Amino acid sequence: MLRHALPLAALLFAAPPSYAGPLEDALTDLIAEARAQSSASAVVLLASDGDERFVLVDGDGTPETRFYLASVGKTLVAAAVLNAVERGALDLDAPLGAQVAGLPMADLAATRSLRDLLNHTSGLPDYLDDAFFEDAAARPSHRWSPAEALGYADPAEALPRGSPFEYTNTNYVLLGAVLEGLDGSLAAAMDARVFGPTKMTASSVGAKGGANLARGYDETGRDVSEVLWNSTLGDGPVVGSAPDLERFVRTLMESDRIIGSAMRAQMLREGQSGSGYGLGIGVDGDDWGDWFGHSGGFDGAATDYRYYAEDGTMLIVLANGDLDTDWVMDEAAAIWFGD
Repeated sequence: MLRHALPLAALLFAAPPSYAGPLEDALTDLIAEARAQSSASAVVLLASDGDERFVLVDGDGTPETRFYLASVGKTLVAAAVLNAVERGALDLDAPLGAQVAGLPMADLAATRSLRDLLNHTSGLPDYLDDAFFEDAAARPSHRWSPAEALGYADPAEALPRGSPFEYTNTNYVLLGAVLEGLDGSLAAAMDARVFGPTKMTASSVGAKGGANLARGYDETGRDVSEVLWNSTLGDGPVVGSAPDLERFVRTLMESDRIIGSAMRAQMLREGQSGSGYGLGIGVDGDDWGDWFGHSGGFDGAATDYRYYAEDGTMLIVLANGDLDTDWVMDEAAAIWFGD
């Protein structure tokens, strides 16, 4: 099926088609099967290109339901950092130095650059360990500061700067702290540098309950919503809807409203050969073409997006429970691109 991308404005504000057909039916069956295999009460699948657009829901959500985006938020945080770099407020390759003063592991982090953090080559150890998970579960409404969270990382486990790629949440907690130091808070940075330019009116750093907000359920069915809504560190701070995530990715990839083409080229370039990761975004491909994206997973949340570079196809899946999003995305791609 041949597809051509519409201009960004036309795609973002076009009304979805009002008809159903074999493509929509197949995608609807897919997310029903996905939800049946998960702890989620709602699964949303968005699929769009220049010709067709579907936002499909199985369960108790709506197309506009807001989900905790988990590590998909890393791409948004990376975009905010690169926005600040492009505008001269931050330096991509200089040592962090005083920007991380007062934080645990400051002596190690100070020698790393923003690029090291963005592409996960800093060698810094992860703060997410059993002790942190236990303490977070015991204090579900607590919003952890970067200093509190980073205190769980063991400096003795640090590797040299420029070590082989190692996906480490510590890196993005530090990036969030840098943005906080620059703009006053991570929420202010995201509002000014990402949510505002992208018109992401359903997105926020953290959440405090309310209508149209998906609760999160772990694999046992336990409600873990408070932990998710209060996860506001840089490694996964965003709550948002599938349409908002689509707006962000298309704005990032198809316009200069967040970053320009030269900075975007750096973002999309693999940091280390074979790592499959650029600056806050995955670099991969399948039978249907090269794509950029990111997945996220936490108890009570499973999220993923892919942007196919050749024709601008977007696939997004959001769920409020444990779910194998790789399988869902692979199946969705096969349905979308298949004859």
